[in-house]
Amino acid sequence: MSRTIRSWLLWMAVLATSFCVGCFARPSANRPKPPEQKLESRGQAAKPRPEKAKAAAPSTERPSASTGATRESQHAQPAPPPTIPAVVLSDELRAACLVKVGDKLPDAELSDLDGKPRALHSLFGKKLTVVCFWTIGDTERSKLLSAALLGDLAKSLPKPGGDRDVVLVGVNVGDSAEAVRRQLKQAEASFPNLLDRQGKLLAKVTKDGKTPRIYLLDSNGRILWFDLENSRSSRRNLEEAIQVVLGKK
Repeated sequence: MSRTIRSWLLWMAVLATSFCVGCFARPSANRPKPPEQKLESRGQAAKPRPEKAKAAAPSTERPSASTGATRESQHAQPAPPPTIPAVVLSDELRAACLVKVGDKLPDAELSDLDGKPRALHSLFGKKLTVVCFWTIGDTERSKLLSAALLGDLAKSLPKPGGDRDVVLVGVNVGDSAEAVRRQLKQAEASFPNLLDRQGKLLAKVTKDGKTPRIYLLDSNGRILWFDLENSRSSRRNLEEAIQVVLGKK
């Protein structure tokens, strides 16, 4: 091979090597650069925002004692104070009543079983008095009912004591002293009774003259509760009213 050809080949090899090195050294004009916005967003995603990091972290604060007390007070409702049972009557029976809750029971001077005059208010208790208007009647059924009434009342009320806080007084309407004594003995009741032979006192409390009538009075003779029958519910309400007034319920 001649020297000229050899020099020409060597020159061509140098040019080819230079061209290849330039290709790798220079950035390609056609290669797209990554947008700065994408690189910036990637950097933000790598670093969480302070607000999100704070929300995700568990709270180490404890509720104060006042806050806990407020929440407990919202849930714990105080129990309502006990009250005297309401008097439930039909319109007809209520219209026949001349005295109602809040009124004073009319007073009168009546005879006791020994024939001595006694004022009704003189037998009142220090705190409460139960006054029962009752009659024996002429039939066997009425006699049995009156005996049951007297016995139930004597058992329902607190036993009489020296303090006389709660007193039971009977007002018999229309019967003799002898008949009343027999009926009290049959019922095993020993509370005091007065005689309203003509029904004058009963006429001041009702228009229809029906018995029994049971009144619970305070120390001033004011009506706190009353009922017009002797039943389990009426006795239960009477006992409950006494307990409420005495503060035992």
